[in-house]
Amino acid sequence: MSKFEELVRKVCDILENRVEGNLKSISKTLLVELPSDQSFTLEQFVMLQEKTTKTKTAMLDSKNQEVERAISDVIHLLKTFPLETPTPLDKEATEALWVHYAKLMYLSVLRCTKQSFFALKK
Repeated sequence: MSKFEELVRKVCDILENRVEGNLKSISKTLLVELPSDQSFTLEQFVMLQEKTTKTKTAMLDSKNQEVERAISDVIHLLKTFPLETPTPLDKEATEALWVHYAKLMYLSVLRCTKQSFFALKK
């Protein structure tokens, strides 16, 4: 039973720290920079936003890759866990896990984008 508890602990740790943490970070990210203490020309504003968006996009891509690696690690842990009677991991269950976290990633990016638009609107 202790090996199973260790597996559960590892999976929970991966999901909490490497997946949920990154999803939360993405959803709180603003894709624009709006300093309130400065005024800009239109050209300066556009240049600042292009630079900020490029930087934030790279960060989002990095976090997405971290989430993908974490899900792969969870699947690997589950596949390689020694069972008394070897049973292959259900392909549909594996696919469902990928789909679930792809949807959560989509929602995090959507929330990030909406917050950025709302910030521009103010």
